[in-house]
Amino acid sequence: MAVTKKAKPKAKPKTKKAPKKVVKNPKAKMGRPTKKTKAIEAKILDGVAAGYSMRKICTEDDGLPSSRTIWEWLNEDDEFSRKYGLAKEECADFLAEESMEIADSQVGNPLEIDGVAILDKEGKPIMIVDGPAVSHAKLRIDTRKWYASKLKPKKFGEAQLLKLAGDEDNPIRVEKIERVIVKPKTTDTNS
Repeated sequence: MAVTKKAKPKAKPKTKKAPKKVVKNPKAKMGRPTKKTKAIEAKILDGVAAGYSMRKICTEDDGLPSSRTIWEWLNEDDEFSRKYGLAKEECADFLAEESMEIADSQVGNPLEIDGVAILDKEGKPIMIVDGPAVSHAKLRIDTRKWYASKLKPKKFGEAQLLKLAGDEDNPIRVEKIERVIVKPKTTDTNS
């Protein structure tokens, strides 16, 4: 008996299906907001008053616009710009208070023996003060003092110099400079 092979049926050629088209919701929000609302304005001004940079405020909250958009708002809206200036002044007070907290906090690492902190009579850990930690605290304080002096110079700035000046129509003029030498009085004890 001869064995005959059955012919295999031809496989259907595989065709690639076209990918399904995704229809995007035209009302879906994309990107950061660009419309200024009272809530967005309040978040920005609160962050500024609390000492945060505009960059940090914007990058940590996706619900806020980009810093570029906020700078545009500041240039275009006088009232928002005024409120921003007040928030910066509040920031100066915040930085001064924060400097005091840094200065009052203990700097260093707790003294430990075998991983157990050694406590003083009051139950607080005994701290080992190290140079780099003190330097870092000093840098933090100095940076905050400097920035506060720029934000609110009348309150936190260096002593101001008094400048004498007239108005544009009637400037102060120096008309005469005179040098007078006065002979010191001598006390004659011989007479």
